[in-house]
Amino acid sequence: MPDTLGMINAALAAERNKDYENAKKYYQMCADNNYGNGAEMYTSMIRVINAKNGGANEETLAVIEAGKKKFPKDYTLNVEEFNFWYAKGENTKAQESLQKAVEADPTNHILHFNIGVVFDNMSASAHKSKNHDDAFMFMDKSIESYKTAIEIKPDYGDAFFNLGALYYNQSIEVQSLAQDLNGEEYDTQVARADQMMKDALPYLEKSHKLSPKDVSTLSVMKSIFMNLSMNDKYQETSDKLKALGQ
Repeated sequence: MPDTLGMINAALAAERNKDYENAKKYYQMCADNNYGNGAEMYTSMIRVINAKNGGANEETLAVIEAGKKKFPKDYTLNVEEFNFWYAKGENTKAQESLQKAVEADPTNHILHFNIGVVFDNMSASAHKSKNHDDAFMFMDKSIESYKTAIEIKPDYGDAFFNLGALYYNQSIEVQSLAQDLNGEEYDTQVARADQMMKDALPYLEKSHKLSPKDVSTLSVMKSIFMNLSMNDKYQETSDKLKALGQ
């Protein structure tokens, strides 16, 4: 019978000594002999590979894929896969990984938030490439994910800020698109942009309530109040920023 206790002790000793090659070898031996809880040995291999290489690379991905063959719904492996693809700017693959992680842990507010971030980035990239229909589709998915995060954790300040900022950023894109239009079409898009700014405000105000000294939240609110000609609110927000040294 394999000496799994000896293998894990050898792996831990090698990792402590920063002998990452041998640490990976022994963790692999433990995984091959089904030692540990679930995908634990695969996450240990990922840890030592990343330490050896100063970050994730193709070797990391190979271990993730091997681990997912045995543990396809493992939360940690799916998050590691997300981290890998997100770092490479592969937003579609990153989003797919997070969706699988959500299946394993559906009430994790951080996962839903991160899916919102990925769709948010995909929307921005689509706008930059002039694929505006896709951009607004990704916007809707981002909004849905941020709102789910808030439903799970009602005091999740980052989700409130990101959701408000998303509406604001999209309103700027709509304003830009309106410049190429005339007449009724122009008026419709300007009204759409204004509504997006109005939609942003409740989330930004909640973010401000949760983090009263956050300059980013106040700055976005100030811009919205200026665009909507809400002069009293604009002055109030300006005063708050000045009090914070801005």
